[in-house]
Amino acid sequence: MAGRDFQKGDVVDRIDELIGHVNPEGRVTNWAGGYVGRVRQDGVVFDFNEERIGHVTANGNLFDWSGTLIGRLRDDGHALDHGGREAGYIVAMPVFQAGAAAILLLILRVVRTRSVERGR
Repeated sequence: MAGRDFQKGDVVDRIDELIGHVNPEGRVTNWAGGYVGRVRQDGVVFDFNEERIGHVTANGNLFDWSGTLIGRLRDDGHALDHGGREAGYIVAMPVFQAGAAAILLLILRVVRTRSVERGR
């Protein structure tokens, strides 16, 4: 964490920047506090429009809306993409609560990268 003082539930990207937060109920917000998504008790993950975008299993497997494995959330909170590359991490949260943030992190990383490439 490079000496940064992150708090429980913070969502941090792969370059150690705070990008959001997840609360104990599985509600995910962005760095400015805007609602991004949530996880339901059965592991189904929804985006800010309440559209199903994936699900998380008890062992940390992360699937997109079509059921394709897109990554894994390790016990230490690190989210890995399907190729095993780190996408970021969620600070000190159980897999269930952190699962929504991890799926959103994997999906938003692609959007964020494309936005940066376009100069946004």
